[in-house]
Amino acid sequence: MSTSETSRHRAITAPYCTANGIDIGSGGDPVVPHAIQIELANPYGCIFGDFAAVQWRGDALDLPFKDGVLGFAYSAHLLEDYADWWPPLTEWTRVIQPGGHLVILLPDHERWQAALRRGQPPNLAHKHEGRVGELSTYCERLRLAPVMDRFTSPDDPMDYSIVFIARKM
Repeated sequence: MSTSETSRHRAITAPYCTANGIDIGSGGDPVVPHAIQIELANPYGCIFGDFAAVQWRGDALDLPFKDGVLGFAYSAHLLEDYADWWPPLTEWTRVIQPGGHLVILLPDHERWQAALRRGQPPNLAHKHEGRVGELSTYCERLRLAPVMDRFTSPDDPMDYSIVFIARKM
């Protein structure tokens, strides 16, 4: 049985997702049960476990929220599907209130290439895998203060994910 990137790294990311917020592209496994799921393909509301998940079918570059109304925006393994990160990062940051968090998981380029060599199925949607520290370079322009920008499991070469967390100023 396959485990989602969100579930594998929930212990690291969920503490930054306590307020009202969104999980962009959750795939039915939201980072926290109360996250509003912005689904990019599923047009239906679903019920997971003992809570009703709120889902919106939408565009990750045009979120249906006013500026600065959410406590967090979370996305796992979606940002790498954009060649230019500026549009999604700008939109995702726009909806976060001051003091709220932007939480992103994405594959590290070198570790992802090593995983492919070990037999990981390729993902043809990838356009720009990251590197530790790369997302932090966007922080000043986005008015974000970096909290974390590192490998999720630094000592595990089989884990290719980077966790990036920043607080909106």
